[in-house]
Amino acid sequence: MAELVRVATASLGCGPDSCISVEKLPEGNYNKVFLIKLHDGRQVVAKVPNPNAGLPFYTTASEAATMEFVRTVAGIPSPKIYAWNARAAESPVGAEYIIMEKADGVLLSSKWPLMSTKEKHQLTQSIIAFERSLLAHKFENIGSIYYERDLVDSQDKFPATAYSGFVVGPTTDRKFLEDGRRKVKTDKGPWNTAKEYILSSARRERACIQQSIKFPKPEGIFGGPRSYTPTAAAKLAVLDDFEKVASYLLPKDSAVHIPVLWHPDLHYDNIFVDSANPAKVLSIIDWQSVHVAPLFQQASTPAFLEYHGPKPPEGISAPTLPDNFNDLSPVGKEQAEILLAQQSLYKLYEIQSARQNPLVFKALRYANTLGSQIISLVSQVFNDGEPIIKGQLIQLAHEWDQVVGKDGPPCPLRFTPADIAAQDADQQKWEEGVQLMEDVIDALGGAENGWQGWVSHEEYDQLKKKLEIVRKQFVEHMAQNEEEREVWDRVWPFQDT
Repeated sequence: MAELVRVATASLGCGPDSCISVEKLPEGNYNKVFLIKLHDGRQVVAKVPNPNAGLPFYTTASEAATMEFVRTVAGIPSPKIYAWNARAAESPVGAEYIIMEKADGVLLSSKWPLMSTKEKHQLTQSIIAFERSLLAHKFENIGSIYYERDLVDSQDKFPATAYSGFVVGPTTDRKFLEDGRRKVKTDKGPWNTAKEYILSSARRERACIQQSIKFPKPEGIFGGPRSYTPTAAAKLAVLDDFEKVASYLLPKDSAVHIPVLWHPDLHYDNIFVDSANPAKVLSIIDWQSVHVAPLFQQASTPAFLEYHGPKPPEGISAPTLPDNFNDLSPVGKEQAEILLAQQSLYKLYEIQSARQNPLVFKALRYANTLGSQIISLVSQVFNDGEPIIKGQLIQLAHEWDQVVGKDGPPCPLRFTPADIAAQDADQQKWEEGVQLMEDVIDALGGAENGWQGWVSHEEYDQLKKKLEIVRKQFVEHMAQNEEEREVWDRVWPFQDT
């Protein structure tokens, strides 16, 4: 810590005695973050990645280069970096680090509930303008951004094309690293085409399935008596079928294949706004693992516009209040008006993207297609989802003429009535396993907020005791004899590790 303070103060031209305090800030899953205050009133943020943040060197080197690229080239407000080191062994701190300016303003989360509709519209328009700037800087390759000097002496492949001193190198996308994928040696790019990229994702999943003895973080509780049991054979079978049809699943409009840099997590706490004018964005943070990928894989509605409830209707028509609005109770009317406001903002983003970023709008429309759904699920099949993917591939075979046209090649997939019946049975059991997981989470009190296991320090001991009670109740309910109790105990998803 003393060395971290020394590096931070030196980056501002001061000595360590100029530091008056170090405050540990709230953090996510991947970093330790500290606010370092100087006697002259200046403040800097020191960010130290946890071991699970990504690949050593690459994650920090890419984050530093990406932040500089978006700030100086794309013109998107983000913190200035004063110092950084991506080589822990050569760092006096004993870890990788980034020293950056403290973002001006306040978190959007602190202002959003009180903002007027006009202010929310203006802020949404600002985000669309930032996306337009990112879209204007197209890349020739898929991967992550680095300073050219940081990769030139490495053994990694990277394109000769440089972008103002930046190059695209191996990806830092966490889909290539999380849930045990980091331990398996797979191609991390860079890639030249969207087809290469999605096939590489499938081959990554194949390698992980073949080299692992269990499948991480499934959506449901599986493997018990009379329940769905994931197998490597089933996962590999859908990958085999996927590779046969992958090129036909890509968007027909090659314009949305372009590699672009995109921030995938624009939630309330990654956006800083002016306290006096919250419609004005002052800084966007958290560029760690942000990468270059095909637009059709990147574009999504910003997270701060997401909400729980039905999405607005397709097309350009504006959402409306329900026909029976006048018959609703006061509480019902209030809920309907809140939903309408949320739907309207969501639709505003879509309509304005269609007008100002038509390629983004096309990419958003593609996200609703069968091809997009298959590509997305295949990229996570090491974890889960093979019954759903097989059902989608069966649907694809049924709709093949609509996909390739009547004059297109014959479908390379063949499914017998027995295959279809087996898939129906597997999907039903899979859905029952997902419902079991939802029931358990509901019993723990986390269903409403999409609980993923996080708990405060104060509640930890209490919730751990509650978890044990729920486990015993679950096993007792599911098991019909002692042998089944042992199996259900073994497949219980919340195990100490």
